[in-house]
Amino acid sequence: MTADDLAAAERRQDPFGPLPVTSLSAVERTAEREVCLYAGDIGDKLPEPSAAVPVLHNIGLAQLGMPLIDCVNVAELAGVCAEIER
Repeated sequence: MTADDLAAAERRQDPFGPLPVTSLSAVERTAEREVCLYAGDIGDKLPEPSAAVPVLHNIGLAQLGMPLIDCVNVAELAGVCAEIER
């Protein structure tokens, strides 16, 4: 997942479309937007011998101190976010 993917997700109407893997630019964008928590149903791609560093965990969690919550009901979360305009 890239920063552009995150920007597109903010406008996304289809929550069941293909989901990308988190990239460094995506984690940088969350830091720039002062995101203090990642709660979602995707994250880093499972490790492969040639895979890049899992940046959501290694940068977001370890270096930025951003708590990560997996397997969240994102539909309900999106509804609450819409209610509070966040």
